[in-house]
Amino acid sequence: MSTQEPREIAFEDIKKGDDIEVSWQDGGRTTTVRGVARDRKGDGWQAEGGYFLAWDRAPHETVTLLHRPAPAEPMRLGAVVRARPLGTLTDATDLYVRFAKSGDKGCTWIRVGEGGGFRWADLDPDSIDVLPEGIEVES
Repeated sequence: MSTQEPREIAFEDIKKGDDIEVSWQDGGRTTTVRGVARDRKGDGWQAEGGYFLAWDRAPHETVTLLHRPAPAEPMRLGAVVRARPLGTLTDATDLYVRFAKSGDKGCTWIRVGEGGGFRWADLDPDSIDVLPEGIEVES
């Protein structure tokens, strides 16, 4: 689970499973809708309840990320994720490859090009993007 405080994000940064709050003003009245982003439908995100939650073409919406669940740790050797270590002061992410089996003591992830071992818990859960199998990655 993320330890970050709620923060404003761009529509493009919404991910499936994000718990978000969307606010906009209409005629001097503020409307706020909260939900978990389930499906991207056309120009918007649909919530788990089936209603539309956020729209790409609504320039006056404010999207606040309340919680982003951490993805499950890939257990396959050679799995690749894009992430950054906890406590990093930049938004930049690096590539990490799983090099050790589950159950091995110590670090199971290595940063591509820089080395250094990491545990899954060392990576910022808000930054983790599990990349699909079979892709070629340039670092």
